[in-house]
Amino acid sequence: MNFVDLSCFVMAAEEMNFTRAAKRLYISQQSLSSHIAKLEEHYGVRLFDRSAPLTMTREGNLLLKHARAILDEENQIKEELQDLREGGGCQLSIGISGYRSSAMMPVLLPAFYKKRPECRVKLLEAPLAQVTEALLHGRVEMVIGYESDEDKGIRSDVLYEEEIWLVIPGRIFEACFSDSERERLLSQTRISFQTARKCPLILMGERTWLREMVEAFGREKEVEFYSSVETASIDTMISLCMKGMGAMVCPEIYLDEKQLREDGFKVFRLSESMFRRKIAVNYLDRKYQPRIAKEFIALAKQVFHKGWHEKTIRQN
Repeated sequence: MNFVDLSCFVMAAEEMNFTRAAKRLYISQQSLSSHIAKLEEHYGVRLFDRSAPLTMTREGNLLLKHARAILDEENQIKEELQDLREGGGCQLSIGISGYRSSAMMPVLLPAFYKKRPECRVKLLEAPLAQVTEALLHGRVEMVIGYESDEDKGIRSDVLYEEEIWLVIPGRIFEACFSDSERERLLSQTRISFQTARKCPLILMGERTWLREMVEAFGREKEVEFYSSVETASIDTMISLCMKGMGAMVCPEIYLDEKQLREDGFKVFRLSESMFRRKIAVNYLDRKYQPRIAKEFIALAKQVFHKGWHEKTIRQN
C-alpha cells in the first residue's frame, strides 16, 4: 500500500466511475483496478460494491475519510519541504470563477509576476461551488470569491466589498413604471429590491448564489418575482439583459456603469445589506500556507480595494 494506491482510490470514490477516474489519472482502467485491489488485499475488505451502479461499501467510506487526511498530510509535508528547499516555493494553484477571473487576474497577475517572475500560477476557473470543493479536497491552495460563511475550516482574508446592482433596460423601465414612479426611482441613491417585482427578471438557475439571494429576499419580504428567462450562465444573463429581454441583478465587477447608462439602461444600487458581499481569498485554516501564498494574498490586499473596478474601467 502506498500514496499512489490511496490517490487512485480517492479519485475512483469521487468519480464513482472507474473509466472516468482512470482518464483523470491518465492511467488505464486495468491499472486503476489493480491499485484498488492492492488496498482491498492490504486491509482485507471490499471498498466498492461493483454491481451496477457502483457504490461504496461502509469500509470504503471509512477508508476514504482517512485516505484524504493522509494525502492532505503528505501534500503538506511536500509543500513545507519545498518551501525550505526553494526559499518560498514557486508554484501556486488558485480557484476562481471564470467571469471573475477575467476581471481580476489581468489586474493582479502582472503585479504578482513583476515581484516573482520565476513563479508559476495555475488557475482553476469554474463555478464557486466547484472551486470551493477543490479547495476542501486539496486541489487548489486558495479560492478567490465570496467570504466563506460556512464552518468548513475555511479562513477568509477580505479584499473588498462588492455590490450587487439591479439593471433595467430602458424600454422595460418605461413600460413597467409610471412617470411619477420613474422620477422617484431616479432621484434615489439606493432603492429596495422590491422594485424589481414589477419587471420581468432574467434569473440564474436553481442552486446558484444569485438565484438563492433573490429567493431569500422573496421569502423574507413575502413577494414574488416574475422570471422571463432562466439560465445557468452569468454570461447569458448579461447578454440577454443587454438585448432588453429583462432586468437582472448582477455583481458590479461584471458591469461598466458609465457605458450602461450611455446605452439607456437604468442602474440601481440596492438598499438591502444582503446585496453587498465581501470578496475574499479563502484557504484552509488547518493547512500549511507556503510563503509564496502569503505573498500573493498580501499583494491582493494591496491591489484590490473599494472602487478598484471603477478605476480599472476608467483607465481602459
